[in-house]
Amino acid sequence: MHGLLITDPTCHLPAGALKRFPIDRLTPSDTFDERLSEQWLYHCDALLGIGSTLSIESWQTVIAQRHDELSPRRLSAHLRTPFYVRLFHSQHQWAALGLLVKMAADRLEKGNSLDAIRSALASTEARIHHLLAMPAGSTWLNETMPLFQRWRRRNAAMVHLQPDRRPVIQFTRNPILAVLEHGRRLAPPKSLFNLSYAGDLASLQTQTAFRQWHQNIRRQGSQCWLSAMDDASSEESGRGALSLAWLSEPAHHETP
Repeated sequence: MHGLLITDPTCHLPAGALKRFPIDRLTPSDTFDERLSEQWLYHCDALLGIGSTLSIESWQTVIAQRHDELSPRRLSAHLRTPFYVRLFHSQHQWAALGLLVKMAADRLEKGNSLDAIRSALASTEARIHHLLAMPAGSTWLNETMPLFQRWRRRNAAMVHLQPDRRPVIQFTRNPILAVLEHGRRLAPPKSLFNLSYAGDLASLQTQTAFRQWHQNIRRQGSQCWLSAMDDASSEESGRGALSLAWLSEPAHHETP
């Protein structure tokens, strides 16, 4: 028996990472109630659920309703060890939530208890940076607000400057490239980036701007995990949106 991490569909990680680590990511068709009473109760000793506000509130309701029957059902299955559930409400979502869950999985793999992992999650979450590009939002503004179109033309060369005065983001050129380059400049060397994209991953990886960015982070000793946004997140953020997250400290080299 062992501990297991569970998370909701807004957690974005590559399929390989989800298979490698003890992470059970619920899909929109899954229900926490069914998985708890029919699977997790008998296949692990403890659960740590990491998710959004709506997910945590829903899970808490199920646990309260099922609390009195969990121990008797385990005893009837000849399982004598205690079973417990811990929950952590994350402020993150998408690639950032995926990175937080991945950090929790690292600790679990090292033998940390779920209680110890949950205690460390708040400080870990505070060190995660998250950037979001939503090209569909700019398209909508262009179509519905002519004033925004004029602002774009007038500020086409506008850049954001770091204290060292190097240009970082060309806000009005390519929002995807802007977010990627901004993240690369902010992140320390040997970082692990987690990136989720609301679109065709194969097409994204063939884009010259993305390939150049990927080459640049590899020169810095960094690595990037890439996954597709789930349908609900894609609908919320818009087609072509990109979520990019990394820790504010170097991460170990990983294989998704």
